[in-house]
Amino acid sequence: MSDIRSDITSNTTNLPPEVEQEVEQEDWFSRGKADALMGYAKNPPETDPEQASLYDLGYGEGTIQHSLAEITAETE
Repeated sequence: MSDIRSDITSNTTNLPPEVEQEVEQEDWFSRGKADALMGYAKNPPETDPEQASLYDLGYGEGTIQHSLAEITAETE
């Protein structure tokens, strides 16, 4: 999983600093959401509290969507 995290931060090179930060924030949110949707354990970054917070927000959103998908599948 650490390979994915290094890819996230290395994919934002050659961008203006403000765009780079915005892309990185969206990546962490998306990564958290994807982990929850796939049913993976929560694994936020440990070095940056802001990135961890974005990951947590994404994970929470993904957990809700995952739960709704399970409920819908059970009723069909």
